[in-house]
Amino acid sequence: MKKWILTAIILSLFLTLSGFRLFDGQRKGFVVGLGLGPSYTSWHKTEKDLENDTRTSQTDDRFGLGISLMLGYAPTNKLIFHNFTQGATFCDYQEKDKEKQVSYSHALGGFGATYYFRPGQEDTHWEPSIYFSTGIGYANWLETIKEKKELDIFGSGVYFGLGYEFKKHMRIEASLLLSNPADKTSQVDEKVDTFSILLTLFGVAY
Repeated sequence: MKKWILTAIILSLFLTLSGFRLFDGQRKGFVVGLGLGPSYTSWHKTEKDLENDTRTSQTDDRFGLGISLMLGYAPTNKLIFHNFTQGATFCDYQEKDKEKQVSYSHALGGFGATYYFRPGQEDTHWEPSIYFSTGIGYANWLETIKEKKELDIFGSGVYFGLGYEFKKHMRIEASLLLSNPADKTSQVDEKVDTFSILLTLFGVAY
């Protein structure tokens, strides 16, 4: 997640210093976006010890920070195809040792599309618009204690987003991330069924 935050800072500086000069003010063309806001994550983790034939499970939820990144191309002013990275990160403490802080992150990256309902297909002027986004990709569930990875598993995932572009280059979006990262070795079978809800304020350059 630290890499995401660093990427977000670099992207913000790039967009600020460029003054959006690389873009023409129309959604049609190249599009770059960055979103930040609160997140909520709920997960159910199961771990099966294959050697001793025992199973443990944990269900929990937490609020945290949500981050969204987007880079794509719009063939029209209503449709954008893009690569995306979305995720939630939060911290907690171990039940057995309250001094040990555990950092969690739920991330999803892949390919998606965004559809705006306005303006009309042939219109070139900007209008405020509701939009819908969706995408599919590769998901990751990561748990670390003092920079040491305790659990780092991958799987497939999907996201759905609904938002409103209320001002040119500014929009607000609520998105749902669904995934089931898993890993199986000769000793243990681990799986995390999880979903995250992100409410992000997006800055978009086009």
